[in-house]
Amino acid sequence: MVDIKVGGPAALREADKKKAAKRPDGAPSFASLLQTDAAEAAAPATGIAPLANPFVSLDEQEIPSPRTGKRQAADLLDNLQQLAEDVLAGQPTDAARKLEAYLQAEVTDRATLSSEAQAALDELSTRVAVAVAKAKP
Repeated sequence: MVDIKVGGPAALREADKKKAAKRPDGAPSFASLLQTDAAEAAAPATGIAPLANPFVSLDEQEIPSPRTGKRQAADLLDNLQQLAEDVLAGQPTDAARKLEAYLQAEVTDRATLSSEAQAALDELSTRVAVAVAKAKP
């Protein structure tokens, strides 16, 4: 038969102290790194970008304007894809409102675009407007 000595909670604390004392490099223990003081806990997080509020209407959120033709086309294509995925899945979507807002946004470098690029942007805008009209109830 094996005898097991069971001590109270103080025995566990003594064992933890012995382990911490065995660190030859003087590095702090993992548990001590987890403990923070009140000043650190109350300090606001830094380096984190604010998230868009999903409860704010799109009219209140800013669509970057002025916009380049390349950015306009990329946003239209991205949101058109999102609209298609939402419609096919039968989910309610906010992509139609976003697309309408993007269609209203000003493209600043339109005059500097080649005639082919202007025609492609016009064609894309027309197709997006048709898709938005179809998606509306």
